Amino acid sequence: MKRREISATGTINNDGRLVMFMGELNEFFARHRGCRVVARFEVAPAGSSAALRGYYYNYVVPTMREAFRETGERLTEEQTERRLRTLSPVMWGEAVDPDTGIYTTCLRGIHEVDKSELVEHIETLKQFAAENLNVYIEDPRTI
Repeated sequence: MKRREISATGTINNDGRLVMFMGELNEFFARHRGCRVVARFEVAPAGSSAALRGYYYNYVVPTMREAFRETGERLTEEQTERRLRTLSPVMWGEAVDPDTGIYTTCLRGIHEVDKSELVEHIETLKQFAAENLNVYIEDPRTI
C-alpha cells in the first residue's frame, strides 16, 4: 500500500524563503503522479517551546506513526502520540508513599513538561526509533 501522508520540516531563511530537504518529498510525490496535494504549514519561533512542540506533533509523531504502520500496527495520530509517551520514562510522573512504599504513577501530557523534559522525551524516541524501527528522526536543530 502506498504511503498517503508525509511530514517534513524546514526553516525560513533571511530572504523569507522556505529551506527544506526535498529528496524524500520528491520521492513521495513521484509515487503519486497526477494526484492532488494538500499542504499545511505552521510557523513556530526558533528556539521556543512552541517550536519544539510543533516539531514533536508535526514531525516526530507522524514519522513514528508511519514507522509503526510499516511494522503492521495501524494507529491514529492520537494513539501514536500516547504510545510514544508510554515509551518514555520522563513522561511518567511518579510519587511514592513513604509509609507504604507504594508508587502512584500517571502518564503526563506534553503540556505538563518543560522544555528540557520535552527534549529528553524526543531524544528517547529518536533512540527507540533507530534501535527498534530502523527509522532516523532528524534533529530539530538540523532541519
